[in-house]
Amino acid sequence: MVVAVTFALHAEFAPWRRLRSFRRNSGGRVPTYSTQARGLHVQVVLTGVGRRAATAAADTVFRDRPDVCIASGLAGGLHEALRVAEIVASGSVHGLDRRSVPIDPGLLALALSGGACSVALYSSPRIVVTAEEKRRLSGVADAVDMESAVILAESARLGIPCLAIRSISDTSTVDLPPDLNRMLTELGHISPLRTMAALVGRPHHAWRFVRMARDGRRASMALAAFLDSYVERLSAASPCRRDAK
Repeated sequence: MVVAVTFALHAEFAPWRRLRSFRRNSGGRVPTYSTQARGLHVQVVLTGVGRRAATAAADTVFRDRPDVCIASGLAGGLHEALRVAEIVASGSVHGLDRRSVPIDPGLLALALSGGACSVALYSSPRIVVTAEEKRRLSGVADAVDMESAVILAESARLGIPCLAIRSISDTSTVDLPPDLNRMLTELGHISPLRTMAALVGRPHHAWRFVRMARDGRRASMALAAFLDSYVERLSAASPCRRDAK
């Protein structure tokens, strides 16, 4: 069984990479990593941040026609009950067009049995920075990311069972650094030069970067532990194997 797992950034993936022995695959414009979990083959693809980057990476994600696709990484909380490092799974997911992507009920049930919370997930075209923006979006979703709707829509189009599993990195009442969107490159990467310019230009917001890094690291570590358990349980729960097709 082949499972494709996507992350936007290496920082989101790094704790899982340390937890399990992943090898970096050679070649290709989009970074990919592989490992085995009880006979299950896991391929991680780092898409970059945002719709454009996720769309460009989709060919890599689905090149080998995986049996399952999981869109993973961090998410912002829109519902007031969600806390940092809480694991959420997409009971539903939609993007700007409001069209809901079909989610595999078996994958969702497995995530919920492992302790994840089912949420309505919205994939935004930009980073949702302020608590006020989050408040406005709370009427349409419980949590927000930027890539899940793109990746899962393509997975569903190909008939591949899919689910988003994410960890909350910032709660509904938290304001993130105001220049985050300007720090992204056209390819969906974080520019070190733009980050430095943001820190120099607004030094009074440095504490927000520190809090974001701290909470993001905590959320990524919780996600790594959950995903590691999830793929093990997925392998045990499914009799399907690629060589049996």
